[in-house]
Amino acid sequence: RRSSDLLLDPALGVVPFIGRENELGELRAWCLESKGRLRLVSGGGGTGKTRLALKLSEVMSALGWRTVLVSEGMELGVLARERAVAVDARLLLVVDYAETRMDLNGLLEAVARDSGWVRVLLLARQAGEWWERLAAGTGVVRDLVAEANRQHLPLADAVAPELDTAALVQAAVPFFARSLGVPPPDPEGILVVSHAGERVLDLHAAALVAVLTARETAEPRPPVRVDVGMVLEDLLG
Repeated sequence: RRSSDLLLDPALGVVPFIGRENELGELRAWCLESKGRLRLVSGGGGTGKTRLALKLSEVMSALGWRTVLVSEGMELGVLARERAVAVDARLLLVVDYAETRMDLNGLLEAVARDSGWVRVLLLARQAGEWWERLAAGTGVVRDLVAEANRQHLPLADAVAPELDTAALVQAAVPFFARSLGVPPPDPEGILVVSHAGERVLDLHAAALVAVLTARETAEPRPPVRVDVGMVLEDLLG
């Protein structure tokens, strides 16, 4: 049986995309209008980098693009394989955990030589030593990185500072309940203790904890209290 915490995997898309509309719009414009082929999105774990990239892929696919989440170890041949399938297609290549990819330089060399329309989105915790090594690499890669440096997009922890944290948690509850096959608790009966700058991972974990807690509580249910700052520990418990 699948562990309930796996429902937090962004690739499953249990909860619809919300927040980061400005960042999504900026990346969409980059794909369509910018001359720069490389873009870096950085942010700590759980800030929603992967969710943002998956949503961008969805948006660009709807516009007729080929989008590829590049698997580890497949960096060197991915562009050639995609061009063999669709020579003139517009391509979006997404590289998650870019800081761990040993063959990233080779991928970027191939991108620099490509005569078609291609964009490469790198996702990483931070632009650190690995990024500096790329910047000091071969001429074509160095040029790509220099352009990307001017458009580096760091994500803040808060997915949408203008949105109410409690409302985001309550809105996610029905989706986790549906995935678990249980009745959702009344959103009005969920008391959310929030803190400044919660990550999207924390918000979704809070919603999942609320559903799991309610599932184990007999009717009539008392209010379910979730502390967003403690939910990952609660979930592991």
